[in-house]
Amino acid sequence: MTTTSNDNKTTQNGRDVTSEIAYLTRALKAPALRDSVGRLADRARAEGWTHEEYLAACLQREVAARDSHGAEGRI
Repeated sequence: MTTTSNDNKTTQNGRDVTSEIAYLTRALKAPALRDSVGRLADRARAEGWTHEEYLAACLQREVAARDSHGAEGRI
């Protein structure tokens, strides 16, 4: 994987993964995931997480945000 000057991650076949993730998180209506995916990816690389651990952390972040916003709406 290479990094371009604007911090977008691209694969060897030229896929712009950063833009793809941004699109997918909008389509899934997952703003907490969109906001945290980069930081979690950096942490996962630094700490040697498996793909499953990274995915679980991403999903946990989104679920926690939804639970928090749901509680705010009920108050």
